[in-house]
Amino acid sequence: MPSSGSSTGRSRPGREGDLLLCLTTSGDSANLSSAVRTAQALGLSVIALTGRQGGQLARLLRPGDLEIRVPSDSTARIQEVHGVVIHCLCHLVDLHLARPVRRNPELE
Repeated sequence: MPSSGSSTGRSRPGREGDLLLCLTTSGDSANLSSAVRTAQALGLSVIALTGRQGGQLARLLRPGDLEIRVPSDSTARIQEVHGVVIHCLCHLVDLHLARPVRRNPELE
């Protein structure tokens, strides 16, 4: 989760409107399950890249969250596909950030 610095030197795990991206081959990592619960409590959306059957993590996801599951038992294959998915997500972010800004004449 993105961290936001504060004047106290502590960091926050995120805030409403942020996004948590999880990558897991099994979906059964206690740390990731905890991160998803925390993110949901803070109003974050979750994208989970999983493998195999999705594990516990898949069962934690809510409507509006997104799971991209690689239905394979091969850890190497799951990680290869996750790499491709990450490249695709980065490309989509680039396209979104590079699109022309529409100006609202009423605000000028």
